[in-house]
Amino acid sequence: MSDYVFSVIIPAHNEEKYIAKCIDAIKRASEKVGADNVQIIVSANRCIDNTVEIASAMGAEICENTVKCISAVRNDGAKLAKGDIIVTIDADSCMTEDSLAEIKTMLESGKFIGGGTRAKFDRMSLGIAFSSAYVALQIIPIMKKHKAALMGGMFWCYRKDFELIGGFDEALVSLEDMDFAIRLKQLGDKRGQ
Repeated sequence: MSDYVFSVIIPAHNEEKYIAKCIDAIKRASEKVGADNVQIIVSANRCIDNTVEIASAMGAEICENTVKCISAVRNDGAKLAKGDIIVTIDADSCMTEDSLAEIKTMLESGKFIGGGTRAKFDRMSLGIAFSSAYVALQIIPIMKKHKAALMGGMFWCYRKDFELIGGFDEALVSLEDMDFAIRLKQLGDKRGQ
């Protein structure tokens, strides 16, 4: 049995410009929980750039796949998880140096089943603006229905709960992260978390 507490999964498709920054942020956060307690997995999807080489050189485990489904890419990475806590983070995202310690504290309290984060963009483009508007229009009715603030970019929960809800739904082509958050929240609601 592994001593890992965290397995951090990074789905990546041609992310050579961002992957090092993402992994560096995870390593900084791991210092507060013990670097040996954090497993970093890059689920490299059809990469034709240097994403795999960069991530590997930085000590990440690599899960290469060719599926055309972001949910499957996330789930493939989770299959390699050895930690008790699963964290998924997008390759173009960075966690704070306190993220892992805060996640551990919240989960150990028993009050929380898991969570997510709000996105704070380092850059903005017309494409990001349109994508954000599209997602907002899709999730506002969902948020109202489930009386929740649904987040994106990074999600976390115990591995046992990730497996219990079936991970990410591979039948979905978009908004798989919002669907995951809803199903995790529903499980938490049943438990009073």
